[in-house]
Amino acid sequence: MAKGRTTKATKAPKKAAKASPRPRKASVLDLGTSKATLLPKQKAKNSFGRRAILKVKWRPGDDDRIKCEAENGSLLRLAELCEAMMADSVIAGLLDTRSNGLISLPVSITGKDDRLVTILVGDSDGGNLRKNSALFWRMFPTTELARVIKWGILAGMGLGEFVADANGVPVLHALDLHDVTVDFEGRLWWTASGVHEEIIPGNGRWFCWFPEGRDRFWVWGAWYGLASHWIAKTHAIIQRRAWGAKLAGGVLWVTSPTSSTDRQRDKMRDHLVNAINPVAVNTTGWTLDWKESNGRGYEVWSAAQKDADTQIAIRLTGSTVLAFGTTGFSSGNIHQAVTFTFIQSNAETLAETVHYQGLVPWAQRLGGMAPWAEWDVTPPEDRQALGTAVKAFCDAVQASGQGWGNVQLDVEQFAYQMGIPVNVKKPEPAPAPAVDPLPILEGMASGGNQS
Repeated sequence: MAKGRTTKATKAPKKAAKASPRPRKASVLDLGTSKATLLPKQKAKNSFGRRAILKVKWRPGDDDRIKCEAENGSLLRLAELCEAMMADSVIAGLLDTRSNGLISLPVSITGKDDRLVTILVGDSDGGNLRKNSALFWRMFPTTELARVIKWGILAGMGLGEFVADANGVPVLHALDLHDVTVDFEGRLWWTASGVHEEIIPGNGRWFCWFPEGRDRFWVWGAWYGLASHWIAKTHAIIQRRAWGAKLAGGVLWVTSPTSSTDRQRDKMRDHLVNAINPVAVNTTGWTLDWKESNGRGYEVWSAAQKDADTQIAIRLTGSTVLAFGTTGFSSGNIHQAVTFTFIQSNAETLAETVHYQGLVPWAQRLGGMAPWAEWDVTPPEDRQALGTAVKAFCDAVQASGQGWGNVQLDVEQFAYQMGIPVNVKKPEPAPAPAVDPLPILEGMASGGNQS
């Protein structure tokens, strides 16, 4: 038999590697540099909408693994957990009160550049912006800004992107954190749809709100302390439902005579179990009785759920009394539902973020100085006390008979503190002095210079 040649199997030629998509250039407004690009016309693509949810059931211990992943720079599971927590009725209600309640407070637009202030305010006054006419609300829609605030409170960071509309106005669009990573130098990266782009707050495109600071912001989000309580709550709800399905309906107790056989007892059990409406005709010696469970095991799960709701209320409002002891939560009054320090802190950090990351790039694009947008968080009772004090002071001055002298009440400032919209008319500029053209003409005719 002839020896056959051994041939090496030829490998199929490799397909040409598909060229990776070219990373999208960052849209940076002209911030004093020579390069200037326009804002993107479309919202940044988020790959989360095109993939299956990786986590739908949460168990004790998952929060510890997510904390480790966040420390290593991945926020994917953190974002999934926060979205699941936002579906909880208590968390959703309190976040809605803190976000929409803050936005609904009076906001004023002030600044040294009257032209830009007028553009932002529109036909409404600076102390009470009308949402249907002010350009400010067109740049910062209430729904998008509320989503940014919710993510900021729960996850420690609220992310948004400015996208130019048909008229070139930068409009804020809220983004989730599924495709955000953090490197060991603390830089943020957007990694959706094959794009690896650095998130630079304040470059005219990205909007990042850090209510508790940027450094390891995920540690300061409300989820860090609430995740274990929320997971325990979901576990308690499942266990309570399982207890109710097995024991809340009662047990049909069958007493058989001692002379019955195993076959007879099994046949009776199968007949009662398979019957939709069990109707049994007792034979001699057989008795049927319906017994309800007297166990109180469900109270353990009910107490666990109540304790979790209490912890959630303390973390998101600052006090259980504010959340459960008054009508503030049901009426949506943020001053009655949330501790004042929470409201004041969020309003100040949000105003700074709106100014430096939203209005400054917009103003530099128009060649002006950026105005400030500030929310008035003064409680109504403080305004009433201020009004009473000012009235008593004015009455005392009037009763003294000495008059005001050189003192003049700042009506505009008082109206602003009281939240009263006023329209202050600014004095018209003085006309330019007339210039006699005769000396100038004589100097031009003689060829001399008039100094």
